[in-house]
Amino acid sequence: MTTDPVSPHYFVLLNRKYRGSNLFYSIAQCDADQLTRAWNAVQWLAAKDLDHAADANGFGFNKSDTTIGHRAARASLVAAHRNEMLAIVLLKLARKYRRQLPPRYLVDQPQPCQPKLDV
Repeated sequence: MTTDPVSPHYFVLLNRKYRGSNLFYSIAQCDADQLTRAWNAVQWLAAKDLDHAADANGFGFNKSDTTIGHRAARASLVAAHRNEMLAIVLLKLARKYRRQLPPRYLVDQPQPCQPKLDV
């Protein structure tokens, strides 16, 4: 057997510059706008959660989510768009705490209804 420096295995790399069907957003089940809104939502929730769930006041994260929520809020928006796990955490937190959020931070924005045409 010879020792060949080239591996016989092939690896598929994700090209995030490709604007077509991006695997990253498919994994996170969102698009870029939804992820940006989720990041803004977690930032807003962390700012409201000053007591880190010490009091039951109805603001911010609950006790089990406060650590991960504040860590996710410290991440930059660029990191959110590059890291699949961070994106999934941001989306899950934003969807879980949607009742506390202002309408502009809702990840799943309601689609405007199409007016019916009288024919």
